[in-house]
Amino acid sequence: MLVMNALWFGLALAGPVAPGVQTKDPCTLLTADEVQTLAPGTEIPAGVSETVSGPMGVVGCRYEWGAAGNATAGKYTLTVTLSDAARAYPGAKPADIQKGIARPVDPGDPPAILIPKTGDRAYYKSSGKVRSDAVALVKGSILEIRLDGPGATGKRTQVISLLRTAVERL
Repeated sequence: MLVMNALWFGLALAGPVAPGVQTKDPCTLLTADEVQTLAPGTEIPAGVSETVSGPMGVVGCRYEWGAAGNATAGKYTLTVTLSDAARAYPGAKPADIQKGIARPVDPGDPPAILIPKTGDRAYYKSSGKVRSDAVALVKGSILEIRLDGPGATGKRTQVISLLRTAVERL
């Protein structure tokens, strides 16, 4: 997932960055009650930890609720992903990583916006009607909050709020 995002960002980077180790559990960054803001009146169980890519230092936490099936059929999934920026972009300078985090926000792309005062750099972008994605670079880590489900793009404010909450806990 983040490897694909690295290609999506289109980074051409050079220079050293000190490698880091991901020690924070993404499930400690948000509570089920906070995630509840996405679906008032629906009980959302606690998040489940997962290793997305051990060698890349990517760990995640998944919250799921709604009808069985996929995002179009009514299933909602909120994924909190945390990765070490130095491992995701080996050899990259911190300033180049910040530029790369902002790259998906193009002037002709209205669903994408920069999120001010959130980590070192952050953006929000929606994809179709079933995905909202907020990403921040903070303290050498890349934090991603992704909501998949019907009407996810209409939950931009909540997704950005969850990202800001998680950034404060890093």
